[in-house]
Amino acid sequence: MTAGMSQIMNEKKNEGKREEEKLPSDNTQRVVFFSLLMDLLAFTMILPLFPALLDHYRSVDDGQGLYSVIQAQIQKFSAFLNAPDKVTTVLYGGFLGSLFSFLQFLGSPIVGALSDVYGRKPMMLLCLSGIALSHLLWALSSNFGIFILARVIGGISKGNVSLSMAIISDVTTQSTRQRAMALVGIAFSVGFVIGPMIGAYFAKATMLGGRQGPWYVVPALCAFLLATCDLIYVACCMKESLPAKGRVKSLSTGISGALAYINPTDLFRFSSVSNLTDTATKQLRSLGKAYFFYLFIYSGLEFTLTFLCHYTFGFSRMQQGWMFLGIGTTMALLQSCWVRRIPPHRTQFYAELGLWLVVPSYVIVALAKSVWTLCFGIFVYSVSTAMVVTCMMTLVSRIGPENQTGAITGIFRSLGALARACGPIVASIDLLARARERESLVNRVRLPTARIMGRDGKPVGRAEAAATAAAAANDDDDVLSRRVLAIAPRIKLLRASLPARRAARTEYRTRTPVAATVTARPLVPTACRGPSRAPRLLLCCVTTICQRCYCCYCSLHCVGRDNPPRGTNQRDDDGVDARRRSNAPTLH
Repeated sequence: MTAGMSQIMNEKKNEGKREEEKLPSDNTQRVVFFSLLMDLLAFTMILPLFPALLDHYRSVDDGQGLYSVIQAQIQKFSAFLNAPDKVTTVLYGGFLGSLFSFLQFLGSPIVGALSDVYGRKPMMLLCLSGIALSHLLWALSSNFGIFILARVIGGISKGNVSLSMAIISDVTTQSTRQRAMALVGIAFSVGFVIGPMIGAYFAKATMLGGRQGPWYVVPALCAFLLATCDLIYVACCMKESLPAKGRVKSLSTGISGALAYINPTDLFRFSSVSNLTDTATKQLRSLGKAYFFYLFIYSGLEFTLTFLCHYTFGFSRMQQGWMFLGIGTTMALLQSCWVRRIPPHRTQFYAELGLWLVVPSYVIVALAKSVWTLCFGIFVYSVSTAMVVTCMMTLVSRIGPENQTGAITGIFRSLGALARACGPIVASIDLLARARERESLVNRVRLPTARIMGRDGKPVGRAEAAATAAAAANDDDDVLSRRVLAIAPRIKLLRASLPARRAARTEYRTRTPVAATVTARPLVPTACRGPSRAPRLLLCCVTTICQRCYCCYCSLHCVGRDNPPRGTNQRDDDGVDARRRSNAPTLH
């Protein structure tokens, strides 16, 4: 027994020694944190500048470049959607966002597989070199084609994020990995808080070395400088975390494993995860679908929010930066002070609560007509985001065996990248399709009302209202205006009859119950043709149901005793129906 205890103690000592040997002496976790922070600061500088960037490339296009070629196709698509020309740049933004995320979705697993064969540090240096090159091309992008090339190179090279997590997994144990992964979350929070503000601030500077240049050159060069510093820092301070004896010997083996993270069918089925029970498999598939659809919607709003604020509220580049600062600060404070303290048994509840908060936040942002309403919707959006991602990843980490945790989290990261690849382009198409509807609802309802009431606040004449309605009828795009202006004469007559109706109502209320008086009713010199369904919905809000014809606009089309309304009993023998007909207008 003593020998057995000695053997157990020796195994524990050897395991402790192996874990100590696993941790490099140069504190790789700190190197990974600062490297990822500099990369995210450079990456997020462009976020508040996208709308203005696309407007700039449209203004400098000579009609022969890539922008004009794409613009011709987008104009055909916009004409099919009946969208105004001024918001066609939204589709450019959605295309660029989805292209970048799609290339990241394809490149990250391949970079990870190559790092399993050749080591982490060489592939990290290769990715950082590509990122620095993409920022340099952005600074030199005198036309839209060079800018597209810069985004393509940046998307392919964005595998450094997954490499950073792999390096942390290499140098940590199971007990210290969660604390080390928290550094990644802090780097993301700080990067998304400070980066957009830096980009918006430097976008105001157009002088470089005493020479006037495009406004985006300074933030692009600042991003290039950060990426270059990141590359030098990693080359000098980071040591290889994956020893040669732990690498994959065959490249084909590594690539075949990476393909499982690219095939969407295998991702949703979690095919690369083994030794799972049926219950765990069902839970993972349900969480995977929820995570994918959440990030699909989230990335769509995240990318189109800048265009919405730019075209609807006229936000400048600096105001866009302040908006991202508010979003990042809210998320960072919630995640650091509250979300990480959520008890384990309440994690699922707060994940579901965050998913439910997504609905009102998106509705508020979509229907916002003032900046304060928009800010409130963005705040709710930030709160939901801070809860959902962290809580769902915590739930995922508890499912399955410990030796499969890396594969499970890798699949979830791939699902997130796939969702971010689909979300921006779909949301941009939806925003483009609803731009005309939003413009009609926000702007054009007020315009016909002003025309009906007149500039001095008085009702317009019948001829002017008819002319306005005819002019609107010739406008094929102004559908809502035609519907509203079609009932302009009725609205005018309704307002004109209000004084007589008020007087009749007062007389009706003060009459004696025995001797019912007959109140004269102003006749409307129009035939009773019955209203259409659309005006019925509108006018039901401004008048009450008539006791004479059981409709809400008898003052518009009921012409008195000579033209009784539909459904009215014309018998006057008992006098009751006559009193109902004569006194009906007084009940409005």
